[in-house]
Amino acid sequence: MKMKRSEKLGMFTGLVVGVLLLLISVFMIFQTTCKVWGAEKPANATQQGIDVSSHQGKIDWEQVKNSALADYAIIRCGYGVNQTDKDDKYWDYNSSECERLGIPYGTYLYSGADTTAKAKSEAEHVVRLLQGKNLTYPIYYDMEADMLNQLKQHRSEILQKHF
Repeated sequence: MKMKRSEKLGMFTGLVVGVLLLLISVFMIFQTTCKVWGAEKPANATQQGIDVSSHQGKIDWEQVKNSALADYAIIRCGYGVNQTDKDDKYWDYNSSECERLGIPYGTYLYSGADTTAKAKSEAEHVVRLLQGKNLTYPIYYDMEADMLNQLKQHRSEILQKHF
């Protein structure tokens, strides 16, 4: 029996999400000392990174590259469910500049999910935005403390499992 296009797309999305979760797990096992610090890198740090989003405005990535302040970047790709108005407005620019200049980068999605359907949509949001990108650092799921406090532990675990 021939598969419908929607079935193929669903299988592909599931495969991509599964691979992403596997990669995240592997990166978590082999973590190095990589923390985001202030202006000076502590003597015992192996790397220093920056966390950026549209809140920082348009970044001069040439300046970042030429400074000693950042060895890598973690860039917000978006927030919430899979809608284009929820994409970070500087995601394409920031990720493209990092790739052009050889700055290693990863990404995160700021979550607002309070249901499994929203968590799945957020995962699809990340998958959509990562098409054609070449990340060198992991993908993070940013679940802020205020939201986590509102969710019971069980619901938090379900959301993380589906993302």
